[in-house]
Amino acid sequence: MNQGRENSLPVTRNYQYVPIGKLDLIQVLQPIPDASHTRDREISPPNSACFPGTRQEVIRTIVSWAESSLLFNTHVLWLYGYVGCGKSAIALAIALKFERSNRLVGSFFFFRNTGDRSRMTKFATTLACQLAAAIPEAAPFIEKAIKAEPGLLGSSSVASQLRRLVYEPFKAATKRVRLLKTFLLQGPFLIVIDGLDECEDRRGVQDFIDDMLEFFKENPFVPLRFFITSRVEQHIQGRLKNGQVRLENLVNHCSRDDIDRFISTCFEDEKSRNPVVKAYIDTHGDWPTKADKDQLVDHIGGSFIFGSGLFKYIVDPTNEESTPMGRLPHTLKMNPGLDTLYAQTLARSQHLPHFPEIISTLALVFEPLPIVGVANLLGIEPFEVVRVLVNLQAIIHIPGTDELPVTFCHTSLRDFLTTESRSGSFFASPFYHLHISHRCSILREEHSGTPAAIYSIDYLKDHIQQLIRFIPNAQELVQPFPRLLDAFYTHILSKSRDLPHFSDIISTISLLSEPLSIVGIAELLGIEASEIYRVLANLQAIIPIPGTGELPVKLCHTSLRDFLTDESRSGYFFTPPSFHFHLVHRCSVLREGPRSGTSGAVYSIDGFEHHIEQLIRFVPAAQELVKPFPPLLDAFYTRILSKLRDLPHFFDIISTLAFSSRSTSIVGIAELLDIEAVEVTQVLNNLRPIIHISGDDKLPVIFPNGHLHAFLTTKSRSGPLFLSPSHYIYLRYRDFTLNLEHRKRLLIIKYLESWPVLSEQSFLFELERFTLASLQALPYSHIFAFTLLSHEMLRGSFRIFPGHELETLTKCVELLALALERDHEPPMAEWLHTPFQHLGFTGSFGTEHLAFHIRQEQVKTLQHDLQRVEAAIRAKVSV
Repeated sequence: MNQGRENSLPVTRNYQYVPIGKLDLIQVLQPIPDASHTRDREISPPNSACFPGTRQEVIRTIVSWAESSLLFNTHVLWLYGYVGCGKSAIALAIALKFERSNRLVGSFFFFRNTGDRSRMTKFATTLACQLAAAIPEAAPFIEKAIKAEPGLLGSSSVASQLRRLVYEPFKAATKRVRLLKTFLLQGPFLIVIDGLDECEDRRGVQDFIDDMLEFFKENPFVPLRFFITSRVEQHIQGRLKNGQVRLENLVNHCSRDDIDRFISTCFEDEKSRNPVVKAYIDTHGDWPTKADKDQLVDHIGGSFIFGSGLFKYIVDPTNEESTPMGRLPHTLKMNPGLDTLYAQTLARSQHLPHFPEIISTLALVFEPLPIVGVANLLGIEPFEVVRVLVNLQAIIHIPGTDELPVTFCHTSLRDFLTTESRSGSFFASPFYHLHISHRCSILREEHSGTPAAIYSIDYLKDHIQQLIRFIPNAQELVQPFPRLLDAFYTHILSKSRDLPHFSDIISTISLLSEPLSIVGIAELLGIEASEIYRVLANLQAIIPIPGTGELPVKLCHTSLRDFLTDESRSGYFFTPPSFHFHLVHRCSVLREGPRSGTSGAVYSIDGFEHHIEQLIRFVPAAQELVKPFPPLLDAFYTRILSKLRDLPHFFDIISTLAFSSRSTSIVGIAELLDIEAVEVTQVLNNLRPIIHISGDDKLPVIFPNGHLHAFLTTKSRSGPLFLSPSHYIYLRYRDFTLNLEHRKRLLIIKYLESWPVLSEQSFLFELERFTLASLQALPYSHIFAFTLLSHEMLRGSFRIFPGHELETLTKCVELLALALERDHEPPMAEWLHTPFQHLGFTGSFGTEHLAFHIRQEQVKTLQHDLQRVEAAIRAKVSV
């Protein structure tokens, strides 16, 4: 059974046999061409057919039900069982039998991940088209329904479509003499539905079942029956387990005689065509002996798939190292003779995600778990477990219900997986007990009552004990658990620590933004792929080697990344954030090279920016690291900032962050600049790669890196993004006026000596421009200018301007005169008595730096300005 021996059955009925004049109906219904039992099973699975002479008992049971009177039996029979037990083969046999007697209305074989065949979208229209082909009398009623309801084929539910296009047309057609005669003489008609659990539309499946049973309740004498096969999924079982449905468990119909007949026939066929076997029999007598064959049948149990796998191994024509006669005893003794079978079968799923974790878990758990339990224990989705196991049905029993456990066909598979010398890359390392322990330690705290949580409570201690057996001197590390995890990782990593490029390879794998293949990692690091294989060969317990060089290398668990990036835990194996710099460099090399389309080159496009962001985020002293690398860093800053430079208040907001000596909130920035907080947020939200922003507008925005400040204040690097001294002066002005008017300190602005470009720009010139430009628009501009300049002069900021001391003093007096002459609103007496620190200025003052030479003409200018100050004060006092 399930061997595909009849996969080339002639197509005895298909859509091309709809009577002439009905072809338009096919065009309207647009049925799925490969959903019925007549499909080419080689290209449209499942490719399953009953082995001749087998499954006769269960087929007789189903046929007897289908042909029985409607008065004494149900309209629906549900055959259920685990994956691979032969449901699809039996469904095919039943469909063929009823087709030969002209009582098959239609058949639909669901199959997962095959487009429409895995959904309910065209289920009803496909059955309707088959109904029109099998029973031409029903076609007019189908056409009538389509014309009466224009939206029937579009937005209607599957239940409505089945009613209008299948059930009701069939009911109307059975009143015709021909069909009535067929029913009375032979029995009811049949629709075969296989693999209902393969349909991804669970809600649609439930609606179909509910409406079907409701229709038969309303029409108990309609001569139509449904034969349905599936696994015992909850959404199906909950609907079909009632008095209207007959239930048949296929496990109860497994026959040793069927396996015996199958194996005997296979051996007879092999003896007739294999010259080696023929020669052996001529010399030694019949083969295999009855005792050997009986032992093999007993070993196979009830699984045709497993029996087929064993037989293929025994007679494998590609195995030239031994003969079928030599391999049979190995099979019977359960020694490594089965290793080839297991390895070849496991290789079918080796490339799939989570394969090592799933297989290792199945091999090491102390009690079998259901698919959902395995998924929960591993922290993955159930479909990912099924995806891996569906290719392994020859050696692993996939349960037919959500509650039943996943089991090995034979304990020898566990022996194979846990013996490294036999299983090689499939080896389930005893160290994997640590990962199961880690997951158990998480799940047991949830108290959810799921199979995985219950298992975790019962067996966490057992997994730790198994681990202790394989980690030398680990007893003292069991408490607390994280120390055990660290000991495990250290133990494994130590196996490769002395190999070339070990540190670079491990650091790269742990810091990549997305996994890369071995070939991609080699390209990124500029080394040979063989060197990476050599390092990873000893680390497969924690970093599995993918089946091919193109598949990504992944850490076995996120806890390994946590370990590697925590120096207090990993010690020698620590992956420092500064390694991002090396990856930045390698990405830049690949980005600038020819566009090859290789995985490493593709990664470098986005990876370059990712690693710069991480470098800046985690390395406070990154300025030192980027000194030899400024063009790349500058390009990164320019790309991020240029996107926003046209937004309102962009330069004012950036200046506030760059020139503030302490962190400021979004609300504070908005108040200082007299703009809305939402305008600040709009700019800053786009700067998250380079500026730390919290989710609260009242929490500080962090401008963490000195090298970004240096970039913005160095014109040769930042270009149009340059923050000139005028930005600094305006910021100080806003802070000054708020302090003067509200006595409210918002910021502490950096002092002038922290300004990196004073040697290139004339601060006095910029201050002059500010006072002239703001003469009419900004109040207090001269008072501010005098206060700022005199404060910086007294603090000694202008020691970096040798030769400008007198010029600065003269400018101070001139600004004071202008302030007294032109600024009328501020209370002058109060302003004159206000300490610097209350106006936004702090710091200590000294006079030792004020010594300078003065010429006669400069004395006259200074004296003139002082007279202006005196006159202005007198004028204000007289008022």
